[in-house]
Amino acid sequence: MSLVRDDPCKPNGEYCKFNKQCCSGYCVDFKCGACKIDGVWCAVNSDCCSDYCVGFVCSPCNENDKWCAFDSDCCSDHCIFFVCNECQPEWGGCIFDKDCCNKNCYMFLCRPTY
Repeated sequence: MSLVRDDPCKPNGEYCKFNKQCCSGYCVDFKCGACKIDGVWCAVNSDCCSDYCVGFVCSPCNENDKWCAFDSDCCSDHCIFFVCNECQPEWGGCIFDKDCCNKNCYMFLCRPTY
């Protein structure tokens, strides 16, 4: 008896919940299959061949100074005040700790850490 459970992957068209269940490596709309190309509707980044689902459409990531809704929309992985940007230096504007390079956002400003 093996301690490792060897589950075969599921072929295209089979029901799935996670990418790792599928032979193709993609679980899209709860079915194993191919990833979605740019311009096609998506729900999450992992649905897309480009690895980016921006505004519910597969597309390349947004460069800095472009509009965004989520961090994952941005190549920089920082969506601050709905605009893609780099992490903010001390005294830069922020909403969350993750927006600041030093991870210290207080009252909408990246405060120095002492």
